[in-house]
Amino acid sequence: MNAGPAGHSAAPSPALADDARIVFIGAGQAAGRCAEELRKLGFAGQITLAGEEAHKPYERPALSKEFLDGSAAQASLALHPDGWYEEQAIDLLTDSRVVRVDREARHIVLADGATRPYDRLVFATGARPRLLPAAAPGARDVFYLRSMEDSLRLKNRLVAGRRVVVIGGGLIGLEVASTARAAMCDVTVVELDAALMARTVHAVFGAAVAALHISHGVKVLTSSSVTRLEELPACTLLHMANGDVIEADVVVVGIGVQPNTEIAQTAGLQTHNGLVVDGRGMTNDPAIFGIGDCTSFYHPVYGRHLRLECWKHAQNHAIAVAGSIAGQPQDYADLPYAWSFQHGAHLQFTGLAEAGDRVYWRGDPGQGKAMLCYLRGDVMVAANTINMPKELRIAQKMVEQCTRVDPGLLVDTSVRLDASSLAHA
Repeated sequence: MNAGPAGHSAAPSPALADDARIVFIGAGQAAGRCAEELRKLGFAGQITLAGEEAHKPYERPALSKEFLDGSAAQASLALHPDGWYEEQAIDLLTDSRVVRVDREARHIVLADGATRPYDRLVFATGARPRLLPAAAPGARDVFYLRSMEDSLRLKNRLVAGRRVVVIGGGLIGLEVASTARAAMCDVTVVELDAALMARTVHAVFGAAVAALHISHGVKVLTSSSVTRLEELPACTLLHMANGDVIEADVVVVGIGVQPNTEIAQTAGLQTHNGLVVDGRGMTNDPAIFGIGDCTSFYHPVYGRHLRLECWKHAQNHAIAVAGSIAGQPQDYADLPYAWSFQHGAHLQFTGLAEAGDRVYWRGDPGQGKAMLCYLRGDVMVAANTINMPKELRIAQKMVEQCTRVDPGLLVDTSVRLDASSLAHA
């Protein structure tokens, strides 16, 4: 994409007519929220959502937590109540796979050969789990977690006493580990890196999360990898790189996701770790936009493209891009944000940890309540918290405002957490 210093496309999107047709490839949270916002903005034209799943748009965070443990009903995950799409005159196509985009004719082609014309096309194709190379496709005891069906299948296997091995120490894997342990399963987490969550947080925060899991009876193996899975009649054997063998009744793989960009690539759209879009969601084709997990979007705060995989981004990016589609453009500049519940602890993350060059604890993670602050120079650029939701909100504002702080004051919990109290003397 030919993008200038501010990350905007060279050509603006043509004006949107009142009878324009907007088609979404994907019918998940991002597509549902974008369609909702378009109606709120007064767009009265045709909206079509085409999604591969049998379900109406729903939210995924509970799949590894409340839905997996049975405390949340399936209906509670729905993005909108029954009848909403009909009331909003939105054509929702479930069980519908898009196989091709014809940019010249401006239509999509479905797997059954049907076509849908568009004036604006929105990619909301999301991402899919990365497969474990050591596991054969369809292996009996191996599970991935992305869809409602995945969660339902896994739920039936989390029975007290079962040996559950989680491969991958990221948020999804750790949430599954927490849920499985609450179900009285014997749980082991296997992580390739030297610390948990190493790709998103500093090692000292990963160590605090590991301590949390260990205190609840989870066995944590870092700097460890699986080379081969051997399926026996009664269990699956995990052959480890160090020569150890682990017996498992259930193997859950959470080693990251990859964006669904194949259709975009075939259509000639630019991709690089996602569908490349500018700060307003536009691709190198002014009639085509991208939202959510599948996109690599320009972020003005960091001055580069990012790809995020979290609930807040899927929602807010979709809402912001709806404005651009409807002719009310706005730059999307939300800070990265995610949260997690593990063993009853509330973990939150704001900003990009990689933007910091030094870290400071505020509070004691061993006491179950602490914040890890990331600084670049003396500017706060990110924060991770354990059971400190109020403080996280304050830290988020400080990150947004590029607040300069005195590290000595920052670590002193007797000093009020705000910009004026923590500023350099």
